[in-house]
Amino acid sequence: RIVGRGTLPTLVGQPQIRPPRIFCTGAGQRTMFGTSFYRTVATIALLVSTANANEAVGVHGSGTTNPSKCYWAIMEQIEARTKADTHLTYRAVGSTTGIAEFVNDYDTTEPVNDFGSGDLPLNNTVWTRFNSTGVKVLQFPVLLGAVSFFHSVKYVDKLDLNACLLARIFRRDIKEWTHPDIVAFNPELADVPVDEDMSIIVAHRVRGSSSTSSITNYLNVACPDEWSDDLVGSRITWPDDTKGCEGSGGMTDCINNDPNVIGYIDAGHGIAEGLSEIELENKDGTLLSSQEASARGGIAAAEQGALPDSVEADFSGVSLLNRPG
Repeated sequence: RIVGRGTLPTLVGQPQIRPPRIFCTGAGQRTMFGTSFYRTVATIALLVSTANANEAVGVHGSGTTNPSKCYWAIMEQIEARTKADTHLTYRAVGSTTGIAEFVNDYDTTEPVNDFGSGDLPLNNTVWTRFNSTGVKVLQFPVLLGAVSFFHSVKYVDKLDLNACLLARIFRRDIKEWTHPDIVAFNPELADVPVDEDMSIIVAHRVRGSSSTSSITNYLNVACPDEWSDDLVGSRITWPDDTKGCEGSGGMTDCINNDPNVIGYIDAGHGIAEGLSEIELENKDGTLLSSQEASARGGIAAAEQGALPDSVEADFSGVSLLNRPG
């Protein structure tokens, strides 16, 4: 049976068998957190259930900010209802830190956290190395969200773009909102006074960010001619005339505090903050916001057949980017 000893579940009577490590993972983009609130409950409850009823158990996780409020609400309920003396914590420190603490230089006896949570799955190198050392890693898709592009462009109520225009904007090939290629998608911008400053301010996340990884992967998949492989990753080299923003709160401020800014953020966060979301042209040529896509069942449609059948499988090749719908 599995019991909790300190913060690491161990197998009593079978010390030669290492317990599985649990990582709450996604599908290769910010829309990574999987399928159900109840799966989140089950994941955390699985860790708690490793304790004897007569001994205290601590379960401590760290990782992405995106699902933190959900985790905290679930943990509060479990602490209130479990018969065991239970202490649950989750530190919203970002996907990069959560993964680093989960891996902990592959120390299988003293992990920094009991479970990690990231907007991206563990890469194949990490997954393979853990399995080669006898540590079974379980990756649970938990919540499903989206990263969207938001703006503060003057003179438009609704801004429409496609992936190639986004790529050209973010690498600073297009620097004015009145550029003819943008006006072709948004005719109302043709009426902007000629003396109006419509210079584009590109806002991006600083440090390692799964949101950056999501949008750079999307641009590369959807428009490889304009966004090359070397511009893909959680941390890339941005042009000097772009603006770095710290965390989701910082990105919100960057977009809100100045006109004509474009940036990217978790869709739920951006919508809750009242930011204006850009409608993107999808693989089928349909212009949609994240809310419109959700209402049309777009997220569920995008997942079909994309996720492995087993939580023990390698999720590193999963992507829900640039899907039809």
